[in-house]
Amino acid sequence: MAERIHQVVDSVAVCKKELGRMSKEAAITYAVGLVALAGLGASTHLDRVARPACNLVVSNVAGAREIRYLNGARLLGIYPVSALAASIGLNATFASYHDSMDFGFVANAAALDDLPHLSRCTRQAYEELKQAAGLQPAGHKSATV
Repeated sequence: MAERIHQVVDSVAVCKKELGRMSKEAAITYAVGLVALAGLGASTHLDRVARPACNLVVSNVAGAREIRYLNGARLLGIYPVSALAASIGLNATFASYHDSMDFGFVANAAALDDLPHLSRCTRQAYEELKQAAGLQPAGHKSATV
């Protein structure tokens, strides 16, 4: 697992470096362009004969580190919900809050027909990651998904 995490970290670092070279406007234009290409491919059915520009969107939303309240009620979590553009098979959004991480998945059923299975696997992998990082004892199960 540690090797795979290092691969992901390295891949993200390369992407951030590439995006870091762009102006904010260019990065936004690039992202909008990819979504527009996905829509064009789906509407013209080019996505049936050529690979789409992308089929997975992953977002990490940094939330508040401190506990938040609304009219005295404690905020328990942030449950992200996003949208799918044309030819995107899965949008995975992760939101941190206080000392937790919440996961939100939106999928195209034609691309991913068992979203609950993905959720269970994600929870298991997250628990393993926390144990490997020494953030919780072995055998401990988190109360939230």
